[in-house]
Amino acid sequence: MPTEAARRIADTLGLELSPGRRPGTQVVAGRIPGDTAYSGGWVTSNFLASPDEPSILTYYDVVWEIRTPGHEDDILHAESLRLFNLVTAHLPWHALLHRDLSWLVAVWSPTNGRHDFPDRTSAESEHQHIWEPYVPTRW
Repeated sequence: MPTEAARRIADTLGLELSPGRRPGTQVVAGRIPGDTAYSGGWVTSNFLASPDEPSILTYYDVVWEIRTPGHEDDILHAESLRLFNLVTAHLPWHALLHRDLSWLVAVWSPTNGRHDFPDRTSAESEHQHIWEPYVPTRW
């Protein structure tokens, strides 16, 4: 599934697709508009979720781990948001954007559109009352 997801992201967004260094991964990347640097990253099976604790992350099969080599965090997060917006505008998939593996930013559903989470909403059980209505199986 990650290989097919990577191919569809690359084809739809006009990005480059190449094999990742990690087994079972693909890299989807392209130039940052107005910059000489690239952004993008590994597309792989979801390795973020833990079966031991409730988390919204367990509801997603594929992860696209965005990187912007040589750039500050603010540029990384702006670029992640730009790519999230492109994916959600062009592909009919549920999508979740989070920051630094800690904070939820937004969720998107093909039927319900986008929902932005309050600042500092965790993907873990402490904020389950906030994110639970937006898991893909319910929203």
